[in-house]
Amino acid sequence: MNKSLKSRIIEVTLPEETIQLMDTLGKGSSVRNALIQEAVEFYLPYKQRENLRQSIQEGAI
Repeated sequence: MNKSLKSRIIEVTLPEETIQLMDTLGKGSSVRNALIQEAVEFYLPYKQRENLRQSIQEGAI
């Protein structure tokens, strides 16, 4: 995670079960923030490739 980037506060609603799973790694907002940041950085390239693949299949590109 690049700490030099400006951060913004957002509100995210998650199921209680998801929060409990996150808390198994440690409690506190810093643990949750780091986990969510890592998950987004991991998932975003996958989702971008999927969107590109779908656009190509639909003939948009």
